[in-house]
Amino acid sequence: MMLLSRKKNESIVIGNDITLTVIDIRGDKVRLGICAPKNTSVQRLEFCEAVFAQVSRAPAEEDVLERFIVEAKLERGGKIRFTAEAGFSME
Repeated sequence: MMLLSRKKNESIVIGNDITLTVIDIRGDKVRLGICAPKNTSVQRLEFCEAVFAQVSRAPAEEDVLERFIVEAKLERGGKIRFTAEAGFSME
């Protein structure tokens, strides 16, 4: 893993066509802007973990359908939430 320090409005370039820019820093939160080609998938880690958890189980037909529903909701701006009591859930 490469660690980089960036200030507000500073960027890094990944490959030839992906730019990550620090948009804002508020307390312990950093807002990032990502400029990438439309065919590049950009996902939150929580989403990848949730999909991996579903795929790593022996997928029953209803699990596959549920995964597609989760992916469709996330593409429309949905969020995956994790709590110790309920595990992963959709917002």
